[in-house]
Amino acid sequence: MKKLQVFLITFFMLLLCVTEAFAAENGTILAKETDGQNLVLYVQSTGDIESVEAQVGTVKASSVDVKLSKNGEVPIDTLILIDNSLSISKKYRPQIIELATNIAANHISNETITVATFSNNINYLVEKSNDYTAVKSAIDGIEFQNQDTYLTDCLYNIFSSLSANPDGIFHRIIVVSDGASEEDLGYTMQEVKDLINKTQYPIYAFGCSGKNNKNELENMFSLSRQTNGKIWKMDDIQSVMDPVKEISLDNDIARISLTLPDDVMDGSEKGVLLSMNIGGQAITSETRMNMPFSEGKQVVEETTVRETEKETRETIEETEAEDEGQMDIMKYIPYIGAAFFAVLLIVAGIVFFVASSKKKAERDKVVPTPEGAGSFGSGLAPSYSTEDEKTVMVDDSYGLQGDRTAMFLSESPVKTLVLEDISNPVRHYEVPLTGKVVIGRSQKGDCQLVIDEKSVSHRHCEIYDMNGELYISDLGSRNGTNVNGARIVGQVKLSLPSSLKLGNNVFKIEVR
Repeated sequence: MKKLQVFLITFFMLLLCVTEAFAAENGTILAKETDGQNLVLYVQSTGDIESVEAQVGTVKASSVDVKLSKNGEVPIDTLILIDNSLSISKKYRPQIIELATNIAANHISNETITVATFSNNINYLVEKSNDYTAVKSAIDGIEFQNQDTYLTDCLYNIFSSLSANPDGIFHRIIVVSDGASEEDLGYTMQEVKDLINKTQYPIYAFGCSGKNNKNELENMFSLSRQTNGKIWKMDDIQSVMDPVKEISLDNDIARISLTLPDDVMDGSEKGVLLSMNIGGQAITSETRMNMPFSEGKQVVEETTVRETEKETRETIEETEAEDEGQMDIMKYIPYIGAAFFAVLLIVAGIVFFVASSKKKAERDKVVPTPEGAGSFGSGLAPSYSTEDEKTVMVDDSYGLQGDRTAMFLSESPVKTLVLEDISNPVRHYEVPLTGKVVIGRSQKGDCQLVIDEKSVSHRHCEIYDMNGELYISDLGSRNGTNVNGARIVGQVKLSLPSSLKLGNNVFKIEVR
């Protein structure tokens, strides 16, 4: 009996060790981002990192900088994102509030808490706060409402914003919802997964069961697994402190920043291999990341773009000058023809007069005087004023019909708004920039520029000229309006050229 007790004690101690080691997952890459010309990876590390080497493609990183969260060197922000729709069963609601409250209460010194609810948009209640009282008050004030929720769209916008604005903070997302589904006008699961693959901030997903939502829950859990996060079903949680403790195991992370040699900074996707020694254990981790451009290559690219644009403008100007020259010649053709016709009439008159005079002379035998012939003089061609090239004065005594003045009036040039699909330059839109240009999917005349795609709202955004500057405003679109990778709020001034994301479409925006 004593031997059996010793065996059982030993077995459970070993099981505990295995469980803790599995939960720690040393060396797991939890997030990645590009910070200027450096690559940054957030790696699970429960012990000290004694050494680390990094290989990018086939080249070693120029230098590697390591910071540890346990030393207070890596700030953490935990976003608690709660589905507060009425589709969440009443039995889960107290449990959700208790879970969120305990996650906030368990935060560490270098961690802040962000709390938000979501429907078709994200409603932030408190952001990056380490004031537990304020956070608890925000959580306690959450009310469940009759509304539709779009988790895939919200996650896409969160990841897009984090990717476009790296801030040196390790971000993690805790989602409580009854699942994720693909909406007709929203982002697809594949689009969300593709974006997550580029950044990979961890998602900890808590699923609430409902009527026929098995597929939606699996969709949400699959997104979490892709980020190396963790998943729970609310029905399986005996105590909310169990998942709270599991999440806290991921507080120990390392921020590894890689300085790259110039020859790998070409904008392409390359493999990144980390070889680490964590607490005496040799660990390798790998992922794939898009390389930044070196400063030199950026300057060369910008110069090339400017030179190309200059050459394009010069070519257009030369073509326009040639066209104008041809138009100048063409607009005088009617008058030249009229003059030629007048000359023919005069010549015919002279011939007729001479013939008549000759017959009369023969009949009367009288020699004609030359005075009649001299009455024709010169001035066979029409005269016109060239003081104003836009107006041509025509004397109708030379046989022209209609008004005496043909007016060619010039107008001030109208700017043209041009949207060019970045992935398919052949697909582009042009519209005169007169007043406000409303862009959207509406076919009923509400929009001046129509993009007939489901991911674009009926009235998505508007662009307009104000005091010689170009501005853009979102019109309450469902997927938002992104300029140069950042979602806009209110009226935003545009600098050209810029990238414009409407739904699933990314355009280069210019004014010509």
